[in-house]
Amino acid sequence: VEPLLGSNENENENDAGSAADASRQKTEKKKEPLSWWCDVSVVYSKPGATNQDWHCDGRHLAGAARCDFDGEGVAPPYAVCVFCPLVDLNEDVGFTQFWAGSHVSSDKLIGFGSAAEVLRGTVDGVVKKGGAIVYDYRTMHRGMANVSIGTTRPVLQFLYAKSNYRETKNYGAESLFEPP
Repeated sequence: VEPLLGSNENENENDAGSAADASRQKTEKKKEPLSWWCDVSVVYSKPGATNQDWHCDGRHLAGAARCDFDGEGVAPPYAVCVFCPLVDLNEDVGFTQFWAGSHVSSDKLIGFGSAAEVLRGTVDGVVKKGGAIVYDYRTMHRGMANVSIGTTRPVLQFLYAKSNYRETKNYGAESLFEPP
């Protein structure tokens, strides 16, 4: 059991159930941690699809801490994405390619995705069916071409986000399932 905020460890054990304690418990508020919500969707790539451009699904939030020159001080993630492929990912059906470490300053890297390869910062998300890839929503990435003959690349996407974040960039502002 966590002690109440402002509790005194030296209090007499006999006073633990006193009216003063009960009153203090009602008036002292503990800061509640933010809850997280989850959205599930399917993203897919059909045969013949070409490489996507480099992009990040979420940018740094207004007022959030940015990294310094050493890459320190970046705000913690407000959202993470989990990809779970429904087919084996490989060179034929394609995969998602990530720019490792780009989440710390992705807002400054938009338009410079080709630098990821030159800097050897790419990570190929080649995983087996049912595996998982987890990444910060601010990470630069791109879907690679599907050069297979007749195999669509479906991937379950789980977006976990803090309750104070509202996703509108990628999925619009109105739910297809919830009443307005």
